[in-house]
Parts: sequence; C-alpha cells; structure tokens
Amino acid sequence: MTQQEARLGIQFSDIPDKVSDDALAYAASYVIGLVRFDRNDGQLMGSGTLVRVGKNSGILTARHVLDGFPDTGEIGLILPKPNQENSRAMKPVIRVETTKRHTFPLGARECDGPDLAFLELATYDVEKIEASKSFYPLDLFREEILADQSNFSGRAFILTGFPDEMTKRHYFPEGQQLVMKFTGGLYLSQIQHLPDANSFDYVDLSVWHDQEKPPPRSFGGYSGGGLWHLQMRGNTASELELAKCTLFGVAFYQSGIVDGFSRIRCHFRRSVYEQLFNKVVGST
Repeated sequence: MTQQEARLGIQFSDIPDKVSDDALAYAASYVIGLVRFDRNDGQLMGSGTLVRVGKNSGILTARHVLDGFPDTGEIGLILPKPNQENSRAMKPVIRVETTKRHTFPLGARECDGPDLAFLELATYDVEKIEASKSFYPLDLFREEILADQSNFSGRAFILTGFPDEMTKRHYFPEGQQLVMKFTGGLYLSQIQHLPDANSFDYVDLSVWHDQEKPPPRSFGGYSGGGLWHLQMRGNTASELELAKCTLFGVAFYQSGIVDGFSRIRCHFRRSVYEQLFNKVVGST
C-alpha cells in the first residue's frame, strides 16, 4: 500500500479484482514462457519478461531456467497477447546458437541465490517477437526505481508467469500429433524484504494456500517470472484503480508449504536494475 492508501484505511484484502486484472493486462505485453522440446513432447521450463537493457533486447529470467536448455537446438516461446488466456508454444521458436547468455554464478543453495539471467536475442528474433509483443525498457525506469528508498513491505505486488500444473496436452490421432496449451496468470500478494547478499537484494512473496480461491499448489513454471509493483489511486476501497505497474524483480524459488503457507523468493530491484543491468551493458 502507498501512504495515501494507508491513510484511507484500505486493507490489502480490499483491493478489487479489476486492479489485478488491469495489471495483468498491462504486464501481458511483456510476459513470455520458455519451452524445451524433447522428441515428440515439450516441457515448460519457466517464465520470463521481455526487456530492453541498453541497446540489447531479450528475456529476463532465472538462470536455472536457461540452464535447463542444451547449448544447441530450439527454444519454444509462449507469447500470449494481452487478455489472451491460452497460448500454443509450437511457434515461434528461437535457435539457442543465436542467443547470448548473461548470467551470474549460482549460489551454493538454490534457495539463497543469486539465480538471475538475461538471454540476449538476435535482431531478427526481436523483430519477429515485436510483431505481437513489447520489450520493457529498463533504462526508462532505472533511475527512478534505484533512487526510491521506500520500504515496500506490505505493498501490493503481482507475480506473472505460467503455472505448469495448468499445462494441458492434447494428442490428435493423425500421427499422434501433440498440441500443448499453457495458461498464464498472476498471483497478487505482499512481500517481505530479506538481507542483501553480495550486492544482490531479495524479497519473499507471501503465498496462502488455504484461501477460498487457492493459488497453484506448486509455482513450478513461474520460475523466472516477473515481480511487478502495483501503485493505486482512489478515495475509497471501492474506487481503487491501477495507477502504475512497474517491473521490480524475478522469481526463482518456492519454499515448501507449512501450515498452509509458503514463500516465493525473488530477486528485487537492485539485482535487476543495478547488477544485471551493469553486467549486460558492460559486456557490449
């Protein structure tokens, strides 16, 4: 919540569905899924966000997602359009050999991080993707985000991606052709700041599994997905509307479920707008 929202006495549970729906519609322009093809089948490896870093365009995701792909071959892309729930991952594809990976060494434990990466795309792949999607310009928001010293604990965030437990496979008789359908979505919650480590910053997104409308039991498939901060305006809870939706982080780990509760660990703003940004720009 912003200070204005707190003064109005608005609780997190008061946020209307329209706010999260509008946030998803905005973020959908940048959300992408990554699929690995194995013989006649496919596997959802994770999610990501289309971003532009300096002069480079590509996919912001978790390193372990990219590590799941071989050094050669194809990566299938799920490119949902705004307000399009289901999307087939058969086309388009990119060749691994035409990409460049910008990564950091993984932490000793997968829950600790760092686990962050940027997959730089070839110009012709960028142009192909831009026919239906957009690349989020990190440069445009970088100075403002890094200068803001606010504590974001308790404020509204959404996590975007493709929960693997909702993947559907359809086999057609002619040659047993496989068509896969992926459902994208969001999870709205609050964050808790964690101690910085080696110039990377982290937060945990809270997940309650005993809700009336429970979230996915497993957030497998959300790995590498974007963490977005929601700013709202309105004089009362019923009048709340989305004012701004800003990319802040990247998800990479889900804790176990204990007493109906788990956490999604995410890299936060300094990891993305400072560490990763400088690494990508410095390598060009």
